[in-house]
Amino acid sequence: MRVDVVTIFPEYLAPLDLSLVGKARAAGILDVRVHDLRDWTSDRHRTVDDTPLGGGAGMVMRPDVWGLALAEHYRARGVRVTELSIGDYVLNGGEVAALVVVEAVARLLPGVIGNPESLAEESHGEAGLLEYPVYTRPPSWRGLDAPEVLLSGHHANVARWRRDRALERTAARRPDLLEGLDAATLDRRDREVLRGLGWEVADGRLRRARVQPDAGDVAD
Repeated sequence: MRVDVVTIFPEYLAPLDLSLVGKARAAGILDVRVHDLRDWTSDRHRTVDDTPLGGGAGMVMRPDVWGLALAEHYRARGVRVTELSIGDYVLNGGEVAALVVVEAVARLLPGVIGNPESLAEESHGEAGLLEYPVYTRPPSWRGLDAPEVLLSGHHANVARWRRDRALERTAARRPDLLEGLDAATLDRRDREVLRGLGWEVADGRLRRARVQPDAGDVAD
């Protein structure tokens, strides 16, 4: 896979030479090319931004420079130009977002992650749920004890415990993911856990259970 990054701070992308992404680049699995946006400027100061028309704080990137670096370059090759967002917050520049996108995509390439099975059992796994809590040695640390089931050696019980915790964590932190689950993939125990968390299956989809008002509350 080839990834091209255009920036006015090429040094910011240096972390892509580290860790698993760096190894993938060295192995030829991932080809990351970082370009300096200023190479597409035409003035002696290599200007890439200007003050906003109509006044206001801050600076705005010039469309003529980016147009040369991207849209003429990509549209001429028939590549669709789209926008991506990594969250509802403001950054000083797009370099951090570029790092996030490159790493999130690169780790899915065959050969980048040592154990491919870890991709299926992580924060956003193929099951559509958040990852269950993970423990390691020592099993007891500063008054915190790992669940006994994880030390039992009973694989079926461990799998069930992990599934239950994944359902609970997803319901608490990312209920939108539950709403997108296919109810056909849920077994009886799944439904019991979700029912206890205030979710029900209706029309083949999960939704929050409707709470029936107490008769006393209705009378009031």
